[in-house]
Amino acid sequence: MSGAFETIRLSVVNHVAWLEFARPPVNAFSRKMVEETFAAMKQALDDPQTRVLVIASGVEKYFSAGADLAAFAAMTAPQMRDWIELCHAIARLLRSSPKPLLAAINGTAVGGGLEMTLHCDLRFAADNARFGQPEIAIAFIPPIATTQALARLIGRPRAIRYLYEGRMASAAEALDWGLVDELVPASELRARVQAYAE
Repeated sequence: MSGAFETIRLSVVNHVAWLEFARPPVNAFSRKMVEETFAAMKQALDDPQTRVLVIASGVEKYFSAGADLAAFAAMTAPQMRDWIELCHAIARLLRSSPKPLLAAINGTAVGGGLEMTLHCDLRFAADNARFGQPEIAIAFIPPIATTQALARLIGRPRAIRYLYEGRMASAAEALDWGLVDELVPASELRARVQAYAE
């Protein structure tokens, strides 16, 4: 399985599809990256040979920094509506997946990158990962699907406080809250997730 993608990589190992964000230095989501992420997810989920989809990063120290704010600044209102609809389409695709979804979170995961992992069945994280929903700092509101998924995982009171404060959480905090399911040494993350998926 492969595609002519520029900002992500899609590969399959023993029936496990790996969708890896690949837009250095921080995997900030441009319009193209969002479009390619949706296309790659659909391709992997539609492939009868794929049994599990893993969402990961090919960039060291960053899972994703969320949306590319420079891209936001250049958008017209109709373009922003299109962006939002495409992001919602990704969330719907993940929530309706007939196949198991795993997240392999290395480094920093904030905003839209973290939000995608909330729709996965299980989240494995490197023990040096950091997590954040910084939208409040830029006067932005996280998508409704995100706020609901976050509340289901970590509880409504904690989710509200986390969203209001906009602070970063450590890997240990994320595990304690139920935001992630397992912590793994960073050097062992890929092997652990692949073994679990198989």
